[in-house]
Amino acid sequence: LILVLSTAVVTFAYSLTDDFWSLLRYGGDNYKRSLQMEAYAKAAEWVGLNSRPDETVAATEIGIIGYSLDRRILDSCGLVTPEALEFLPVPREERGDEPIVMPVGFVRATHPDFVVSLPAYVRPSLLKSPWFSANYELVREVPCVSGNPRFYAVLIFRKRPGGTEVR
Repeated sequence: LILVLSTAVVTFAYSLTDDFWSLLRYGGDNYKRSLQMEAYAKAAEWVGLNSRPDETVAATEIGIIGYSLDRRILDSCGLVTPEALEFLPVPREERGDEPIVMPVGFVRATHPDFVVSLPAYVRPSLLKSPWFSANYELVREVPCVSGNPRFYAVLIFRKRPGGTEVR
């Protein structure tokens, strides 16, 4: 019993100080998730500085963006944006193997001024859409988890002035 308790105490104490898994530094998140959250916060700051208060932002993960950014946030997962529900679940041909993606139909229907997302959530849908390419441009990549193509950066797209509205 003493050996088991000692091991538990040492393991817990190590988790408080280890740079990769530190509970004190990252809370309940791990190192990679912490990098994602930091990148989302920087993306929200950039959008805040480069947008007007009346502009809208569509995102797949709205937590830090919604907390940090004083703009109307459109949640593509439908948790706080009911307009997204008609586009869920996302058809398999638009999402591939990803469990979560931003539906093209949702962006077409809501016309956000900005789209903010990790590559994993837009690559199988928006990045393959001719309509999206004609109407939005990548304006910023906020570095995130290097070496991981699904999460290497938070991508910020802006609506093109006078987009073509290709159907």
